[in-house]
Amino acid sequence: MHVQGHKRCKGVTGNKSYASRTARFKVVSCRVYSIVCAPPNRMRNDFEPRSIGMVLQELIADLGIGPKLEEAKALETWASLAGERINKHTRRTWIKGGRLYVSVSSSVWRHELHLQRSQWLRRLNKALDSDVVTEIIFR
Repeated sequence: MHVQGHKRCKGVTGNKSYASRTARFKVVSCRVYSIVCAPPNRMRNDFEPRSIGMVLQELIADLGIGPKLEEAKALETWASLAGERINKHTRRTWIKGGRLYVSVSSSVWRHELHLQRSQWLRRLNKALDSDVVTEIIFR
């Protein structure tokens, strides 16, 4: 079977052999379309349909973006845990090296949040089900 118009499958039709060695390499290396592009003798023997969640997990692992996604999730979780009242007094948040930086609008709020930082850290990591954030710094 062949995906019409797929740029990595040009020159490949049905069960016919490949026109060149480069075409074979390109199609086999195409993970998304390997089931429809690869000839029968090149297909994985153990292929079974997989859920989109499994495919996405594999893609995230292959691209190596898992840690960045966890950091983005931590920023979103911080905003929801902090709530509207605290978010009114924070200007921006970012993560660098496992540390969550929260820019606070006033020294009074910064001091109050700083005194509770260990509780915030526990709540955040519990909500994330991991220890993505190792320290919270209020600035």
